[in-house]
Amino acid sequence: MLTQRTNVLFSPYEYSELLALTAKSGQTMGELIRQAVRKTYKIKAPVQKKAGSFQETMRRIRQLTRDVNMSGVNYRDLVIEGRRYE
Repeated sequence: MLTQRTNVLFSPYEYSELLALTAKSGQTMGELIRQAVRKTYKIKAPVQKKAGSFQETMRRIRQLTRDVNMSGVNYRDLVIEGRRYE
């Protein structure tokens, strides 16, 4: 899970090259930059526990939320509330 944020300034040339790489590779700019940092500084990504299948995860979510009524929920307020704990 990604939890840390930073801002990086690029020259117009560097930025256009990164945009071209994102189009060519299908990866996001963030993914390309993280990959470059890991490769350049030889940082190994931690091994993540393998979760169950997507279908199993969705089945479990449906099971846990079947009696939850979300009508009338203001999602914007939920997002703002959640950001207090970042």
